Amino acid sequence: MKGRGRQYLINLHRWRSRTALAASVVTMTVSLLSIIGSLLEFAAKDLPVISLYQYYTHNANSLTALAAAFLTPYAVDGIRMKRFTCPKWLAVMHYAGTVATTLTMFISVGLISQVDPFAAFGGYNLALHIVCPILVLVSFFLVESGHHFTLRDSLICLIHPLLYAVIYLTEVVLIGEENGGWPDIYRVTEFIPAGPAMIALIAAAVMISFGIRRLYNHRTDVWRARLAAPWTDDLDPVAIKIEIYGLGRYAGRNDEVTGVHLPADLLLMLADRYGIKASELMRAYTQGVLDALGERGAYPGAVQISHPGLGEREERLQSGPDSAGGKGE
Repeated sequence: MKGRGRQYLINLHRWRSRTALAASVVTMTVSLLSIIGSLLEFAAKDLPVISLYQYYTHNANSLTALAAAFLTPYAVDGIRMKRFTCPKWLAVMHYAGTVATTLTMFISVGLISQVDPFAAFGGYNLALHIVCPILVLVSFFLVESGHHFTLRDSLICLIHPLLYAVIYLTEVVLIGEENGGWPDIYRVTEFIPAGPAMIALIAAAVMISFGIRRLYNHRTDVWRARLAAPWTDDLDPVAIKIEIYGLGRYAGRNDEVTGVHLPADLLLMLADRYGIKASELMRAYTQGVLDALGERGAYPGAVQISHPGLGEREERLQSGPDSAGGKGE
């Protein structure tokens, strides 16, 4: 009977890069196709194409497509480096696009469909108002960036809908269509005054932004807990350094020289958990990489040194890719 595979101290979860790439491509494709379709529809009706961006939906989908486009190179690089990471500003941008498109779906279902069902779900609007927001929402939660979102991040995500609301109400109410302003395409002033409409929009945006942050942070906590599952209290610093050295050797044996990546954030988490200096773990990982590259002849300048604490376990570390460290699948 085949036993369970060894549980590694650090699992790089390589599938996260492939998931991030798939989510980015789907999001970008759906958003762009919906926008292009609407642009062609406006052009066929001889309407000024620029007026399409009077609609909040298209602003939201453009922001989402842009975030997905920026995310794609990081996902591709993650596949190459066997680990997905992205900067915090990009994660917040992805978060903001998700809030914007979710708000679009909320308004379409809760408001627009009540007065004009075709405007809510007819033609390309079905993709813009329902299909795209759902796919964006799903893809957002599938992409595990590892970042925790803060209250400040949630407030940043409110800038886009609030800025649009201010511009819309200025154009529709203060300037008016008869004076060259925008038409009331959402027919807001027909049912409720501008003030309550603004308050209702802010309330919906805040609810969506804060709700998404809470769910995403919970998912990040679950991922971190899964990552730290092998980190038992009985591990001693020497054993941990040996494991990290082995992880570095695995990377050095299997990755291209230009593709070797230092998982600094994971090493920092491990250092904090066990009270070890992060610099010691980073040195252990780097030495493992250099030793393995030297054995391959991929880095002739690498020299092998005796790593502190290896002792009788050195043979196990050098015996194969499954002997130490994390395979990361």
